[in-house]
Amino acid sequence: MNAALEFELLKARRAGLFRWGAVVVAVGVPAVSTGFLELVRLGGDSPSAAKAATMITDLSLAGLLGTAGQVLSVAILMTVGIAASWSFGREFVDDALPALFAIATPRSSIAAAKFVVLAGWALLTVVSTVILTVIGGLLVGLDMDAAAVQT
Repeated sequence: MNAALEFELLKARRAGLFRWGAVVVAVGVPAVSTGFLELVRLGGDSPSAAKAATMITDLSLAGLLGTAGQVLSVAILMTVGIAASWSFGREFVDDALPALFAIATPRSSIAAAKFVVLAGWALLTVVSTVILTVIGGLLVGLDMDAAAVQT
């Protein structure tokens, strides 16, 4: 599996899909969540403020992280799904599928390597998103209290 893992890591490192997917999720989720928080802070009678108010019940870092969790659950599911489709479908598109039958590395090792790379990439993306959400919350003036850390 080492050869398959090295190859899949190289493929993921060179693929723009993994880079851009991670950037869109890691930057987009904190931006959207912080935007929702500011919309609720400002108040108003707009429909978007009313929708944001149902998502954010607490105007604290814990509330921001809860909202980011909701947005992140959808964003990471979509992004990892697209990355998995690309990772497994690439051999079909590039007509490289017959070559997989000719190499010495078992196909199960190749599939396992793909899953390991996808899971690792998703984990790094989620962790970086949470870190950037906390930084965004601190930048808009939310306090880092013990309740937010325990959430």
